Amino acid sequence: MQRQLAQLLQPPTNRGVGDRKKTLSFFQPDWNCSGRALERVPEKDGDGPKWVCGLDEIGLRRPSKCLVYSFGSNGDTSFEEAVKKRRPDCEIFTFDPTLSASAMAKVRQVEKSGTLTFVNKGLASKDGSMVFGNLTGAVSTLHTFVRDLGHDGREIDILKVRAPGWLRLRISDA
Repeated sequence: MQRQLAQLLQPPTNRGVGDRKKTLSFFQPDWNCSGRALERVPEKDGDGPKWVCGLDEIGLRRPSKCLVYSFGSNGDTSFEEAVKKRRPDCEIFTFDPTLSASAMAKVRQVEKSGTLTFVNKGLASKDGSMVFGNLTGAVSTLHTFVRDLGHDGREIDILKVRAPGWLRLRISDA
């Protein structure tokens, strides 16, 4: 079982599949949206798009704006841009303490357009700092982010977490 998991977690190019973007598109969700529309946002190949249930219905029965927390972007804001295009009423916060200078510049440009608010911190089980490969970044808990951003009492409509290294760690620890 562990050998199978290790093979699945290898980068797609190491499994004999040449195009990483197309390989990532093979993965389909295995949950039920309870009658709401399931869709890939945005509709393209690669790691940027994510599966969402009922995007057009999110938060419509509340007076407060739709709220999106997006952890981990690797500089790819296609998901956030697609959500904002479909749902201009959503407040979108993107968190990532691991961006290169060029990725940071791209995210800051998208932030200037009003699509999202960027926070140069990551998600963790406690506040402080964490080592990500060869760099150390600031991290906070979800509770701390909610409090510090003034979102106490608000519902987070979409919580996206892109943290492939964490997934490998948790599976390998099992």
